Amino acid sequence: MFGTQQSWPDGTAVGGGPGGNRQLHTSSGEGYPASLHSLSAGPCDSIIRGIVLTKQAVKSFVDKKNPGSERSCFTFTLRDSVEDYINVTCWGSSSHIYDVANQFKITDVVEVQSPQVSNKSNDEKDEKWRPTTSSNYYLSVSENHGRVSLCSEGSGDDLRLLSEEPIGSASDYYSLGDILGAGDAVEQQLVNVVAAVKMVFPIRTITTRNGQQMKCRDVILFDSSVASFSFTLWDEELCQLADTWSLRETVLFITSVKISTNTYRNELAAASGAKTIIVASRDTSVVGALVTEDSSITVSDQQLCIQDVLAAVSSKRNISGQVSAVITSLNLDESCSQVLGRRCLVCRSKVQAPLETCQSASCQNGSPTLELDFDLPITLSDSSGSLERCYFMPGVLSSLLDCPAEQFTQLDDNTRTNLKWRFLLEHFQVSISVSPAAHSTGRPKCRISGIHPVLTR
Repeated sequence: MFGTQQSWPDGTAVGGGPGGNRQLHTSSGEGYPASLHSLSAGPCDSIIRGIVLTKQAVKSFVDKKNPGSERSCFTFTLRDSVEDYINVTCWGSSSHIYDVANQFKITDVVEVQSPQVSNKSNDEKDEKWRPTTSSNYYLSVSENHGRVSLCSEGSGDDLRLLSEEPIGSASDYYSLGDILGAGDAVEQQLVNVVAAVKMVFPIRTITTRNGQQMKCRDVILFDSSVASFSFTLWDEELCQLADTWSLRETVLFITSVKISTNTYRNELAAASGAKTIIVASRDTSVVGALVTEDSSITVSDQQLCIQDVLAAVSSKRNISGQVSAVITSLNLDESCSQVLGRRCLVCRSKVQAPLETCQSASCQNGSPTLELDFDLPITLSDSSGSLERCYFMPGVLSSLLDCPAEQFTQLDDNTRTNLKWRFLLEHFQVSISVSPAAHSTGRPKCRISGIHPVLTR
């Protein structure tokens, strides 16, 4: 392990006394360049250059050898090729480590000079709090030996290209539809996810139960199968990285993200952790595969019958397509509170009366505008069966009825009943998308993104 030798190759005593190097140095030209692929365990009198993939917050603890003082450390992940990346841990006094940590950020190119190269631990507990890497080693740099230096702007441009290269292969990543389809199987698991950025909310500061303050940031993801999926960043470095993402243009390749049920919204959500690495890409071919023009759910052109949809629901599969069916339930003559609902214009969450503001974690720092829309489940039927509790996506039912939600509130009972019978038992071509329940006790989501009357002679 790092620190067990009596001295380093240049004769510097390990754990040297006061007056040692406490600044972040620029390269002095000492040592020789080395690649991560060429490393072997032991002291290393080389310079390793790479791009910072991720960077954790500084952790401080009581120095047992010097009561009353603190020691600190932080870890970052360095990459010097598409395949090779390694964890680097810096140790030292708190003032030194904070100085070092503040000099660079995620996606910067740095040099690590004369680190100690150590074998990864076989103890899973040791690796639990560090990202999984391709290297069999990790690097350590102390306050008294080894240097971490920020490369000047313009140098290391070849390495900066690695900032958009996903880790691993495409088959290593789940789509959002895969996650929802897996349901309980991915609950509390670490998975890799690829999705596009739909919304980024402001950074929030929360206080934990033990009084510790933490930074977090909520992000809404989407892809061609799922319109909205919550992702919470729990690291200040990642929170700041999100400032560089462009809505509906940036695709995130996220490794080791934790999936759990959001108890407030009763749906699966993702959260970053100590092992999470995020690679942001603007590759147009990747973006085009995930992002639709209106950022809504992509529905295929395949013609389905209700039995096809019911079979997919039963086997917990995603399915989308066109259904030719009759509306057999359309309760427009119920009270307005059962027909209409309010949604947050920012995160699209439902807001129940009598609340006047969105209560989701994403919107607690502001007062987003609420919008009134139809929130009425309907039943679709054909000769093969009936599909209950189908909900219209925002604006779709208003367009069909030719009646905005606000105007609907002004209609009397007779008018609403007549409106109901204009469409009930009529034949329609319906664009529908169905995704499985997020957990075993939930319901599948049946969403209608388009509906048009079938003309009959």
